[in-house]
Amino acid sequence: MVSAFLLVFFRIAAMVFTAPILGSKAVSAKHRVLVSLVLAGVSFSAMPQAATNAIPLDANFIAPLASEISIGVSLGLGTMIIFSAAQMAGNILGQLAGLQFFDQLDPTTGGTSSPVGQLFGLTSLATFALMNGPDLVVGSVLHTFHQLPPGTAIASVGLLELIPQILQQSFILSISGVGPGIAAMLVTSITFGFVCRTFPQMNLTSLALGSNVSIMFLAIFLTLGGCIWLFVDDLGPTLEQIQSVFVSSATGFSQ
Repeated sequence: MVSAFLLVFFRIAAMVFTAPILGSKAVSAKHRVLVSLVLAGVSFSAMPQAATNAIPLDANFIAPLASEISIGVSLGLGTMIIFSAAQMAGNILGQLAGLQFFDQLDPTTGGTSSPVGQLFGLTSLATFALMNGPDLVVGSVLHTFHQLPPGTAIASVGLLELIPQILQQSFILSISGVGPGIAAMLVTSITFGFVCRTFPQMNLTSLALGSNVSIMFLAIFLTLGGCIWLFVDDLGPTLEQIQSVFVSSATGFSQ
């Protein structure tokens, strides 16, 4: 029973430590462990007896433990990558507008990000929270226990195929989200370039920078809502894709 509970706990803890909001640095490690213990206790008590058969705590226990961690990490990181794509979309707009000099430390990720990228990231996380996104992610990892009981062995081939698919999908979302803004600033840059070539005596550098910033804010005002919902709407299909990959990669039970 102890070994089965450990497997349940590590699957949930791996998701909690990597998912958006729950895995943020603003949430202390002890609180994340506490949330994982509570969810693991509720899930374990609701499982049928056949799914909680004890697995010996020996060297063979490492394989099922790694499988549980891979399931939880994949669900958490799969969600986090989607919202990282939203932040990357904002960073692209900021760089095109010439605001890369204003990059600063992002306390939620520990890396540097432009103010526009942080705006997109925080807005997407706020939308994620308002639409009960944490409940959706937690429900997804709890639902996996019905299809993948604790100790299920997972083939690594499916996981290796899943990672590039999610990364490709997040990149496409980033480009799709900022496409209108990129097109608007590209037209502005081409226009000012044409004017500078036609009238070289005119110094339009400062005017061009201000125009790019103005066009960027106009693009954000017109497209931010639709761009954020583009990422949020993709969350459900991404979680379903991750679950289906693990179900198809299940090879049996580790004993």
